[in-house]
Amino acid sequence: MELVIDPLALKEIAEIANWYSDKSSTAVDNFQGEITETFTYLQHTIAEHRIVYAGIRVFFLKIFPYNVYYLKRETENKIFILAIMHNKRSNNYIESRLKIKT
Repeated sequence: MELVIDPLALKEIAEIANWYSDKSSTAVDNFQGEITETFTYLQHTIAEHRIVYAGIRVFFLKIFPYNVYYLKRETENKIFILAIMHNKRSNNYIESRLKIKT
């Protein structure tokens, strides 16, 4: 499946990587590695992850406290990465970031 990453998600990844780079070069390398592995996994797996909002699924990173929010469109053969957010974010923040109307 083709991976399409939203520009805001790219910005979030960069901001997280910058934060970790201030702490440790190993930490930033590990974070970037986990993001790469996650994206590869999402592209090649048939696994279905929990739907949290209107077809938007969530994948929890294994090492770092962040979640990947994505849409899987099998008819288009695409996965859309919408956001990368800390797992302590409030539901209100997540809904506003993903532009979910409740």
